[in-house]
Formats: sequence, structure tokens, C-alpha cells
Amino acid sequence: MVNPRQAGALLAAVTYVGRSRGPRMMALYACTYYAALRPEEAAGLRRENCQLPDEGWGMLTLEKARPQANKRYTDSGEAHDERGLKRGRMLATLGCGLGVVYPHARR
Repeated sequence: MVNPRQAGALLAAVTYVGRSRGPRMMALYACTYYAALRPEEAAGLRRENCQLPDEGWGMLTLEKARPQANKRYTDSGEAHDERGLKRGRMLATLGCGLGVVYPHARR
């Protein structure tokens, strides 16, 4: 587990990975660290699932998971298949501080 200082350094570092990939990776890692999401849950988030105010805690509504696998091993032939959430999170709404710590992650 990383501490908050290490998490901030990691999130800043991943933004330098390409023009479009870096910000997406930063959002994914921020969701896993600050909201304790599984990577496939973070990949399944959409803008309409995120309520992130400029101040205070926001809300993330989890509806689906998008685990990554090789295209040969998915039903759709895509790298990500849409799946239901794991048993304990059938339809979950989580509070998170992402908008407070990294407001540019809201894009």
C-alpha cells in the first residue's frame, strides 16, 4: 500500500504517458486509490456515473465492470467485456475524495 505522498507522485508521473493514455491512467489509478475501486470497476465508469463537486466529497455510482483480457478470450472480441459487478457491489454508490485532491481527473 502506498501512502498519500507516494500516491500523489504516482498520479503525477502517469500523466506523462502519451497524450490520451496518461490522463486516463491517472483517472484509473486515482479511482483505485481514493475510492478503493477494482481496476475493472474504474474502467466501467462513465461521466454520468460521477458526481464530483469542486469542494467536498463526490459520488461514484458503479453499474458494471469492464475486465480486460486478450481479444481471443472475450465473448465480444474486444479487449474489454462488459460484466456485472462482483457480488458485494451489485449496484453501489461510493463516496470519494477524488474531486478534492485531483480536480483535473474529472475530465
